[in-house]
Amino acid sequence: MKRVLIISISLAEQRELEGAAQLFASAEFTFNTTSSFGQEAAWWLSAGPEALVLALPPDEELQTYYLAKMQEDVPRTLPIVLLSPIITSGLMGLSQTFECLRIVKMPAPGTTIFKMLVELTTDFGPNKRQHHPRYLTDQLILISDEVRGLSFQATMKNLSVSGAYFEAGPGAQPDGANLKEQDIIKLNIEIGSPTRGYAFDGRVVWTKPLANGNSGYGIAFIDKEEVYNNLLKGF
Repeated sequence: MKRVLIISISLAEQRELEGAAQLFASAEFTFNTTSSFGQEAAWWLSAGPEALVLALPPDEELQTYYLAKMQEDVPRTLPIVLLSPIITSGLMGLSQTFECLRIVKMPAPGTTIFKMLVELTTDFGPNKRQHHPRYLTDQLILISDEVRGLSFQATMKNLSVSGAYFEAGPGAQPDGANLKEQDIIKLNIEIGSPTRGYAFDGRVVWTKPLANGNSGYGIAFIDKEEVYNNLLKGF
């Protein structure tokens, strides 16, 4: 059994995760919730959990305390899912500190968080785990294919320093705009407050048909360093 510690002021996350575990008929995890985040570094190493779910407060100043505590005491290799109603540059900057990190903009279903825990705690073999933190979203973006002179709207489902996943339906794509593996495209994203627009070059690494008739696309950014710097500026 993998012990998952949930740090939250309520039991809502634990109930959601336990419900997801029942839904997937999984006995892989045990869940325990505490409102305290005062554990010493030695505790995390000797008696700490196999994974951490941390529900961050909405106040950015309070988040700064939580993030400083994480960097001071929590092991760098611990799988972590951060739940936050706001996404800040401090959150995205944790990609330089923790190896297995996922960031979820709340609210999000317990099934989504549960699947992340499974992914982060499963040994897929060498070079198989996605180490870059991902920011889950549900945002309209513009995809352009400059070679064919086409553009269409899509819904971005997650974004990380290394790439993105988006979905698009037949109605959003002009004839011939269906993307294929290895296609080079441009993603036009508006992020931050105030909102600013950014354009990133990416390569299609995989595609999949969806049950609702749409298509899903996995994109790897071509210049990760540029993406990372712009994301931090945007939030």
